[in-house]
Amino acid sequence: MIAVAFVAAITSATPATEPKATEPDAPAQATVRPDAKQNAAWLADLESPAHATRSSAQLALQRAGEAALVPVVAAVRSPNPEVRLRCVDILRRHAAGDDPALAQAGQSALEALAKNADMSVARAAESAIAANARQRAAEEYAEQQEQLLLGRRGAIVRFRPLAVAKAAGIPAATVRSVSIAVVNGKRTIVAQNGDERVEISDGGDDGIKMSISKKVDGKEKKDTFAAKDAAELKAKHPDAHKVYEQYAKDGGVKVEAKLVIEAIDRAEKRALPKGGAGGGPAR
Repeated sequence: MIAVAFVAAITSATPATEPKATEPDAPAQATVRPDAKQNAAWLADLESPAHATRSSAQLALQRAGEAALVPVVAAVRSPNPEVRLRCVDILRRHAAGDDPALAQAGQSALEALAKNADMSVARAAESAIAANARQRAAEEYAEQQEQLLLGRRGAIVRFRPLAVAKAAGIPAATVRSVSIAVVNGKRTIVAQNGDERVEISDGGDDGIKMSISKKVDGKEKKDTFAAKDAAELKAKHPDAHKVYEQYAKDGGVKVEAKLVIEAIDRAEKRALPKGGAGGGPAR
């Protein structure tokens, strides 16, 4: 249930300016390598009044892969908005694909276009990069959920720090990381949020044990708490109980999921001009 909610949040958060897929993913390389004349014909078809012709041309250029990469990148600067967005979408799919060389070429092309002086080109490229980062976040989270299910069967679970944050260029200090280990029903949670470190142990015969470490006046201050269960922790240490609920409920996954979406949103907004996603080029 959690995974479904998270993926839905990613999908609905995609900005309106993001290039939308018009066809299913296709093989990266064409059976016959197209020449410059054929690539030019496909690019011309992207301006056809017929939707089917435009979609077929995009699919053909996508399948052409590296053979059509240079003209596709050049066409991103087209004055025709649909040609521009379809070509950016081709590069986005290349960057997210399984062919390492083509993925690197597509990502490099998008990063270069994101620095273009034409803000409409730069915005389209930034939006495509952000869309792929969201997809990686969804895949990362799905993998974590699978590991968590294994943990509930008695295996050890370790949640990796948010690699997606690094992929999206988000400073590590702004993203909370949570690691979890579950062994035979006993759970250990270690959470790092800036200068604050929280360690929680629960699920065993010794109840709940936790510590909260913070830096105060440059020195580390560590407070420890113990209780037989969450109710006793709430009664004896209400502030500690709030922290416990924050990380222990759903294994801290909801917290981490929410933060990574917010962090990617912030990174995306920084890439947009002051006019916002719907505004025109900055004046």
